[in-house]
Amino acid sequence: MSVPYLRRGDPNSHDYIDLKANPEQIDLLPEVKDWPELKTALQTINGFSGLRTLGCAHWLSPELDEQKRTFVSSYIQFCFDKLRTDVRVNYSLYHLLSGQLFQATLSDDLRIEMEIRRTAFNGDGMTLGWSVDYNVWGRGFTHDDGRKIANVAYDQLLQCLGSEQLSPWVKAA
Repeated sequence: MSVPYLRRGDPNSHDYIDLKANPEQIDLLPEVKDWPELKTALQTINGFSGLRTLGCAHWLSPELDEQKRTFVSSYIQFCFDKLRTDVRVNYSLYHLLSGQLFQATLSDDLRIEMEIRRTAFNGDGMTLGWSVDYNVWGRGFTHDDGRKIANVAYDQLLQCLGSEQLSPWVKAA
């Protein structure tokens, strides 16, 4: 992955929008038009001085499982803005979030995956660093049901990011 990215000529995607520098452009993202909770999650992550979102997406599955349920999948990619070259903060997030999720009562219809990725940050030269892909899947009898299940995963992420343990990194100036 390389940031910022350009997706010229791809009608199903768009170029990178720096929501940290331009929060008013969030409504340009087609992903948030039908998912206000995804929009709120992006705004919240970018609202922390030490975090920056790098991308997001969501898909609605037309397929049904054996119980006639559909699923919604989504992701938010973000980084610790000033600490993007230090992979240790990402592992700390992973361990803290894993412990939080282990203690939470979560639906069997929810799947969460966190991937720590090597990322090239372009701008004033190129910096090789790290980012997080937070992937969620929610199953339900309707896409709205699936979104509600997936929203629980975003709530858990935001709760973790706002925790006292991550405060020194999330609120890094």
